[in-house]
Amino acid sequence: MEYSTEQRVFIVEQFHRLKSFVLVQRAFRGRFKSSSIPNKSTIHRLVKKFHSHGQVTNQRKGNCGRKRSKCTPENVDRVRAAVGKSPKKSVRRASQQLQLSVGTVHTILTKFLKLYPYKIQIEQPLKQNDKLRRLEFAQEFGVFLKDNPTVLNSIWFSDEAHFWLNGYVNKQNMRFWAAEQPNETVCRPLHPQKTTVWCAISSTAIYGPIFIHETINAERYRDEILDPFIEFLKSHNEVDIESAYFQQDGARPHTANLTMDLLHDAFGNRVLSNRYPERFAVGHHWPPYSPDLNPCDFYLWGYLKDRVYRNNPHTIDELEAAIENEFLEIGEATMDLVISNFARRLDVVVENDGGHFENVFVR
Repeated sequence: MEYSTEQRVFIVEQFHRLKSFVLVQRAFRGRFKSSSIPNKSTIHRLVKKFHSHGQVTNQRKGNCGRKRSKCTPENVDRVRAAVGKSPKKSVRRASQQLQLSVGTVHTILTKFLKLYPYKIQIEQPLKQNDKLRRLEFAQEFGVFLKDNPTVLNSIWFSDEAHFWLNGYVNKQNMRFWAAEQPNETVCRPLHPQKTTVWCAISSTAIYGPIFIHETINAERYRDEILDPFIEFLKSHNEVDIESAYFQQDGARPHTANLTMDLLHDAFGNRVLSNRYPERFAVGHHWPPYSPDLNPCDFYLWGYLKDRVYRNNPHTIDELEAAIENEFLEIGEATMDLVISNFARRLDVVVENDGGHFENVFVR
């Protein structure tokens, strides 16, 4: 039987007064002169509903049906003002400051304001002369690769990078909310505890990681890095050192006479390095400020840093162990794709007159 609101209120009131199901039934019959009295389960249900919701009717306003969207024009304006004032603000921080849910803020940013979370690009400034050197290298070496396509699979790109134990800047968590790609840069912080990693990568293999714990000079670079690397190439069954090319940047230990002589003995004219053509009249210039051309920079270091910090290493030993494990996970198909990307990037450098460019992916 469906009881009226008056009858429901009476049942709850009498139960709180009498504390007995039987006495409530007797009082109900005496008050409403009805032969249909509420049973024990009905009384219990109405009392429980009152305790839970503060009411005895079935109309629970605000607790049924689809919830109202908080993406109101007022909230859209609030989010627009907050992002306009601080475009680097994270969605979570904005939700805390605006007292809106993370989902509401994200929906407003993407669906109402049509904004996108762009990654911060870390670049080095280029002077006009730097652009010219990049353009000359891209044109010269791009033509060389088109005439000698097998060379691409014989190049070993090398580089070193710092892995900080604390204070790592995770670019996955750095976003700039805007309707168009911003030209935004960020400086890397300095921290005392770190390990430096050197490696060389080709389309078929990776040599490394080599961990460096002291400042590298020409002697250490030769004895601790280049000599073992050259021996690796000589002993590797799938590598022909007589056709292998070696690339390095223009760091001072790399361009010392001691280093240049060793590279000339091992690789002859198959070296991509600053100062090398001036000293031996062979080889290729590697342009300065060109991390967007080195696979170690545009792929490897970012990939590794996004993975080795997932388990939050607490010591240098844990950090180095994580780096070694991640090196082992990189497959040959990935390396082949990354090295192919280098050839595509030479074309993009030419298209941009030697300037930096956004990430380019080979599909």
